[in-house]
Amino acid sequence: MAESVPMVLMFLATVMVSAGLVGVLNHQVSIIESGALAKKWELEEIVSGEIEVVHVWTDGTNLSVYVVNSGGVPLDPGLSQVRVNGEWVSPSSMVIVNPRGNGLWGTGEVLEINLSTTLNTGWNTVAVLNSLLWTPEYRFRGG
Repeated sequence: MAESVPMVLMFLATVMVSAGLVGVLNHQVSIIESGALAKKWELEEIVSGEIEVVHVWTDGTNLSVYVVNSGGVPLDPGLSQVRVNGEWVSPSSMVIVNPRGNGLWGTGEVLEINLSTTLNTGWNTVAVLNSLLWTPEYRFRGG
């Protein structure tokens, strides 16, 4: 009987340490889970946007691409990139005209992107990328 008391105390101490470790691990998992959830919401906010090319004007060399922000979040127009006929256009050769001046590109607003490029004589395509958002390829005649 005298040997069983220390064994019981040792058992209880082991159970208490184990419970403490489980509590610490549970707390760490909760912190990681909440951080991952916050990142998910942040990414969903970016991806929930939508942009669409609504019109293209060209005189054969100069190209104006009109893009509407039809999503639910404002975007930074400075992050816009353009691909014409599968080739990326250098940002230094683009002029972006934002209806808000230097502000964010708001929902429902049309952004004008002006650039100089060589077009095909028949059909051409243009697509715009902003943040993680792509427009479908817009086909137009020019050149």
